[in-house]
Amino acid sequence: MGKTISFAKGKGNIRHNNRDFFTDNIDRDRTPNNITYVKQDLEAAYDEIFGQALQDYNAKQKRSDRKIESYLEHIRKSKNGEQLFHEVIVQLGDKDDSGFGTSDFSRCRAVLDRYMENFQERNPHVHVFNAVMHLDESTPHLHISFIPVAKDYKRGLSVRNSLSKSMEIFANENQKVGILGWYEQERQILKEYAKDLDIEISQKNERRPHLSLSEYKEVREEIKTLEKAKNDVKKQINQLAQENLEPLKNIKEFDNHYTPNVILGRVSEKEYQKLKDVTLKYYVENANLKSRIPDLESRLKNSNLYYERENQRNVELVKELKEVKSELAKIKEEKSDVEWEFSNYKRKVEAFRKSAVFFREVVESFLHSRGWVDKFNVFLEERKRERDKEQEPKKTKRIIRSKSKDRGMER
Repeated sequence: MGKTISFAKGKGNIRHNNRDFFTDNIDRDRTPNNITYVKQDLEAAYDEIFGQALQDYNAKQKRSDRKIESYLEHIRKSKNGEQLFHEVIVQLGDKDDSGFGTSDFSRCRAVLDRYMENFQERNPHVHVFNAVMHLDESTPHLHISFIPVAKDYKRGLSVRNSLSKSMEIFANENQKVGILGWYEQERQILKEYAKDLDIEISQKNERRPHLSLSEYKEVREEIKTLEKAKNDVKKQINQLAQENLEPLKNIKEFDNHYTPNVILGRVSEKEYQKLKDVTLKYYVENANLKSRIPDLESRLKNSNLYYERENQRNVELVKELKEVKSELAKIKEEKSDVEWEFSNYKRKVEAFRKSAVFFREVVESFLHSRGWVDKFNVFLEERKRERDKEQEPKKTKRIIRSKSKDRGMER
């Protein structure tokens, strides 16, 4: 039987991964055997990934309140759902077939080690800042902590932390959500490495590639119910098929085959008649049971069709849900950009308002210092009257045209 592959989302407990503290399931004597591939401070990782983009962005800002001092803190305080980093846990086999003490423990370790060697090189859309293989627990497994790297933004920072955008390259017609496509790619790579060491893989939950855990469990319960009904019907059919006795066509045929002289010897006629009645009753019951076979087979077929329809419906609903979630992620990202632009616009409006107030105060101060306030007011009144006169002919023309039109309609 093949081993399973587990490629699951982790909790992201870096201190646990690096064994800064120990839990009860850890064998401390084997902790020195753990393999650390990457161990980088999170702040240093952010500076390496986003430092240049942040510097370029801040250089374009004319106002200090628009600058971002720390992108890490900016993401930490964000309300758009971004996470500082993500983690995946990769495991080959389980404690029964690959756990410590089994013959395949070292082989699984070798596969995971090879898998991790070029992980960063083949996944440039993420930055691995912490990665370790635990060999001091029941089964060898990897903790890979990474920061998603999304590039080519036209507004704001050109490089950002965005899981959905960084995984867009793995989305296609069959897999709308990019990260699920990435999971599938990594599973296939691990499967190939295992194959090189003659390790057979039976991928974990391979029958539910489009279902969530809760949806899969619900469908599996329904399948169990249908399979039980199917097995019960098959059992009844098999029992009936084992009965090779065909019902006699009539009592006369029974008498021709079974007479006291042939099988009953000295049995009395009364006892013979009793045996005859019991036997005929059995034949009738057997015939009735066989007549039920087509109905039972039909019910079995209908159960299978019902299961197939419901399973297809579940797959379609899950597919729609994935598409909606993907669209929601994009909308959230666009919302973040719009909010950024709107905030920038508000700052510009406020700056213009303050400039206008300052200009008015300067003008008023100048007029007062020169004693030109009254003259300026007279000048404004004259300009207002001139403007009103310029607008009066236009209003008059519009009124005349309107009246002429009315007269024409009356005629």
